[in-house]
Amino acid sequence: MLIAAILLIGTTIRLSAYARRKEIGIMRLVGASNRFIQTPFVLEGVFAAFLGSVLASAAVVAGVHFGVDGYLRGRVPFITTWVSMQDAAIVVPVLIGIGVILAALSAGFAIRRWLRT
Repeated sequence: MLIAAILLIGTTIRLSAYARRKEIGIMRLVGASNRFIQTPFVLEGVFAAFLGSVLASAAVVAGVHFGVDGYLRGRVPFITTWVSMQDAAIVVPVLIGIGVILAALSAGFAIRRWLRT
């Protein structure tokens, strides 16, 4: 899943850079550095990943609250210590952090490769 996410983010950033190739060309002509050109693409990827990871975190919390605590604990008698909300509270910041870091790295590499040519 991580490899698929990295490839998807990289492809999306490359498509975004290709769609804005005229703007990138103009930025190069006026003397913008590669870092200045890269920053909007990396921020776009990070913002999209942040929104996606927040939605995934909400799904994890809802699944634990309604699925495990609300449905399974009352119907399956031996479920006492499976997954709790404390476990979900540990997973949420890790999920958001990994999502943002992966997006920043893959977007940076994808746009750097695009700007090299």
